[in-house]
Amino acid sequence: MIRLVILLLVVSCVDRRSPTLTPKRNNASQQPSSQASYEAPKGVPVDDLVAQQAISDEPKSSLLALRLAAIASHTNSGKKDYWLAKVLDPSVRQANQITISKLRQSYEPNGAIAIAAPLSGVHQRSGEAFALAVRATLLAHLPKAQIELLDTQGAEQVAYDKVRKSNASLILGPLGMRESLAAARAASEAGIPIGIFSPHTAGNAKGNVFQLVPSPRWESSAAAKAAKSLGYRSVAVLAPRNELGRDQVSAFIESAKMLGLTVKKAGFYDPSGMDLQSDIRRWLNLTPSTNPRLSRHLRRYGRKKGMKTYSPKIEFDLLYVPDELNNAILTVAHLRYFNIEFDDGIAPDTSTLQKKHGGRVPTRVQLMGNSGWHKPNATAGNHGLDGSLVVTRCPGPKTDARFIAAYAKLSNSQPSSFAWEIRDGVLLMINGLKKTKGVANKLRHVMFRLPPLKSGCGTTEISSKGEASRKAGLLSLIGEFFEESL
Repeated sequence: MIRLVILLLVVSCVDRRSPTLTPKRNNASQQPSSQASYEAPKGVPVDDLVAQQAISDEPKSSLLALRLAAIASHTNSGKKDYWLAKVLDPSVRQANQITISKLRQSYEPNGAIAIAAPLSGVHQRSGEAFALAVRATLLAHLPKAQIELLDTQGAEQVAYDKVRKSNASLILGPLGMRESLAAARAASEAGIPIGIFSPHTAGNAKGNVFQLVPSPRWESSAAAKAAKSLGYRSVAVLAPRNELGRDQVSAFIESAKMLGLTVKKAGFYDPSGMDLQSDIRRWLNLTPSTNPRLSRHLRRYGRKKGMKTYSPKIEFDLLYVPDELNNAILTVAHLRYFNIEFDDGIAPDTSTLQKKHGGRVPTRVQLMGNSGWHKPNATAGNHGLDGSLVVTRCPGPKTDARFIAAYAKLSNSQPSSFAWEIRDGVLLMINGLKKTKGVANKLRHVMFRLPPLKSGCGTTEISSKGEASRKAGLLSLIGEFFEESL
């Protein structure tokens, strides 16, 4: 009894002198924890919820809440107003007044598939060809689809506005890079899945943005793989000096090194062609101050005759030039002017070559181009590309009787390679819709799991990033015809 009294006195003293040692009561009725009171909205990805709670920066948190409100509006989850109420930052609300106003209005997808393309303006012809291929594919494989046409007029802002105002359940298109970027941004804000057909615009599967034609990086990687399969070991790449060219050179070098190829030379030239000769001269190191061999040759023969007869030292056996056909013809002509010999598929006259190159037999370089070279007018006139290899995005086999019949019904003609490539992208989206039983917003969960297409342009599939890839084809330009090389 005495021990109990002493113990009670000690506890009482500790409680008075050290209040911090006394555990505080968790009165749930007075101060509930945020975790206990938080109710996760249905139909919103868990990772988005976690991100929204984790962001302490108010503008970023408000922007994410606005995106989640758009998704909730499109999916009819009933949580649109919940997320709009969390857009608290004044600057975000001011900058997105129109978007917030539209979200507050009732919105329901109308079940239509919208085709976004330049149906008027300077790009009308390509837009109409694109829309025709999409309509033929839908007629062949989803005949009951409701189609809505969005004329982007080839303008970035028009593309954004038309997609943003659309109530379609799925957008297909557009084609141009800037149009596609604007349309993808508008579709993402509205929560509408979109399949874009610009090879220069990246996909984003988590945002329901799918790139349905292979990218230039994919082409450059395919070129490196083709070079490896044909037995070439030392390669070079020469591309336009712009963002696209740098991206393609980077992809080619990266893939070549992974495959064990030696990249001997990489460079760029003015895409306008205004300073092409100077660019090629620098790339070949035809500067006497940095090239002792050239300097000696010019002292012996004089500058004018010496530049015409000098034989550059070439350490690569394949050159990849990813550019449009007309630019490639001009670039190759300048390379020939500086005595670079290319393999044209015909056995060379060794004695003539030795005489031309001062007694030495030069390396005959194999030219390789990208799909920009695969044009009908490549076979017209003296293009200087005989024997070149051309990477193509649509090698075939082009077997789809329903698509051919639908295309003929709409146009009284046969589908081109361009139409087949569009057909493959649209058919992938159709297969995704069938997998989700028509719920377009679930495409991001199934597109990369779809079995590859094995008709049309070849084996085509969508990666986990939301980007199309396929096995590339390789053509040889022989005389007036493109012939299969691989």
